[in-house]
Amino acid sequence: KEGNDEWNAIREVFINYSDSTSGCAQDPKKGQCYTDIWDHSHKVEFTWDGEVISSNSKEDFKDVYISLCAQNPNQNYVPTNRVCEKEIEEIDETLTEKSVYVIKNHHFHEGIQKYDMFFAGWDDNDEAELVIKPNSDKNATSPNQKAYRSLWGDYNTVKTLAVNGGKFMLINRFVSMVDALLLAKKWNNEHDVKLSLNAYPNLRNKSGVGGVKLSLRW
Repeated sequence: KEGNDEWNAIREVFINYSDSTSGCAQDPKKGQCYTDIWDHSHKVEFTWDGEVISSNSKEDFKDVYISLCAQNPNQNYVPTNRVCEKEIEEIDETLTEKSVYVIKNHHFHEGIQKYDMFFAGWDDNDEAELVIKPNSDKNATSPNQKAYRSLWGDYNTVKTLAVNGGKFMLINRFVSMVDALLLAKKWNNEHDVKLSLNAYPNLRNKSGVGGVKLSLRW
């Protein structure tokens, strides 16, 4: 937008700088310099007329885009400046007709808060803010996305603790077997002193184990 430095700064997040022939790297405000969704490695998957379509499949997703956005679809259709020709009501009708359902798996829930190409899907994207990370990477964010990102962080923490807890349970079982079979049964029956082996948890460690303690009692 001419003269709107704040918007142009946010727009830089989505621009394809890798194509030096487009002139986007020299002048980010020039033309439509966005990367096509099918050029990304990350994806969203959805059903379309009984088939599973991936957003990073140019062969499949481009045809879907044409069906949704072209007033007169044909194989030679090239969307002008990536502008959809249909109104949202027409698109909704097609989505219903084709039984479209977004597959909301782990990758979906991770991707919508992590990757900028999905930012347009947030219902408060008109409140976009530019975030510059310590490594100079630029990202777009909004209040709703930030709130969701916080929830995702909490989920990751709980998931990590749960996984580490499972690891500790397995290791603790092994330690208990060693204690019961080798120490308590064999050593303690043959000596006046008693040995015992115990494991202690620390769920912030990758193994889930904080330490193993060998005790000697007499």
